[in-house]
Amino acid sequence: MNNATEPEKNQESKPKPPTPTESAISRMKKEIEEAQINIKWLNDNQSWIDELGIIPAFLGLFTIFRKPTHQQTILIIRSLRGKWEKDYGDTYIDYNQSFDDGRHIHIANSEPPQSCKLVPIEEVVPAHWAPETRVTKFKLQCTEPKPSDDPLKSSEPVVDAVEEIEQELKQGEASPATEAASEVVTVRNGEEI
Repeated sequence: MNNATEPEKNQESKPKPPTPTESAISRMKKEIEEAQINIKWLNDNQSWIDELGIIPAFLGLFTIFRKPTHQQTILIIRSLRGKWEKDYGDTYIDYNQSFDDGRHIHIANSEPPQSCKLVPIEEVVPAHWAPETRVTKFKLQCTEPKPSDDPLKSSEPVVDAVEEIEQELKQGEASPATEAASEVVTVRNGEEI
């Protein structure tokens, strides 16, 4: 015969909450697991991170690159690819992306491109039951970059391959490869050549 009352039976079937020590051990095991995942991620991406010169901060699988230049931001984005969300501040751009493996990358306080500036725009947020609210957001406004502003553009003159082929054909110096290429290139600047 069982002398236990009904409330005592319910207490027996509930799992016992972890002790403070058990909770601490569980948390530390999770932190070790995340640290091992982050070490593997750093090893897998070491070449471009070393080139970047910024070691990210880690909070679990949340990875943060703080205050990169515009060129460093381009290197991060090109290295990790994918679709990035942008948030604009008064003097910076934040980029965010979540990956299938659970990692989230945050590029914090990135410089805007040299030919761009962040301009404030006031938006009205309508409300049905309360007065409307005015919010200041920022928009990226760019001008055409000067050649000296764009590090990807060279000061070397650009040779137009079509013009080069035309010159070789006129002078009778065209190789068989150049003659074949001249047959492929038939339109330039909207005009047949």
